[in-house]
Amino acid sequence: MNPFFNWLKDTGTQAMLVLIGTAAAIVAAWGTIRYGRKSLAAFHKQVDREELDEAASIVSIKISGQSFQDEPLEVHLVLQDETVTLEYIEMLDASGTRYGGGDCILEERKEPDRYVAELESRRVVNWANAGEHLGLTSHLWLRVTVSFRERSGQGRKKMPVVLRPSQVATARKTGPVWEISGEV
Repeated sequence: MNPFFNWLKDTGTQAMLVLIGTAAAIVAAWGTIRYGRKSLAAFHKQVDREELDEAASIVSIKISGQSFQDEPLEVHLVLQDETVTLEYIEMLDASGTRYGGGDCILEERKEPDRYVAELESRRVVNWANAGEHLGLTSHLWLRVTVSFRERSGQGRKKMPVVLRPSQVATARKTGPVWEISGEV
């Protein structure tokens, strides 16, 4: 017979091997359950995020705004859907680079809901320079984060906007302004 099997016949050796094998199996099973559950939760979270983003993509939002270039750009958002709340907007270029953002603050709750967000003037200049230029206008993107009242969670919607410089004279001030517009 093989020397290995002769060794296994010795008293206690088989019992030790069974004990070590059992312990290893328990540790392996525990690790699989513990870490498998975490990765499964992460998978479900990713699926939920994709579903919320898809739901956000059909929300109708109209964007407009105008302010002097040395002041924060006040962005007005009009929302037709009463089942969602606007939370945050982010300035993006075509490649998805983020240039800053601002919180959406509810101005009026009525049909339609109206929100306002302020974007820092220096960041708006950088954002405008990064856009695709057609004449004086910059074609850019805003990513709007929305919360759903009927579901828990937030989705994000990426929408095209046009940013253009112009001149304005008011009783208070004369100078260059930014005008922003977009609708989806």
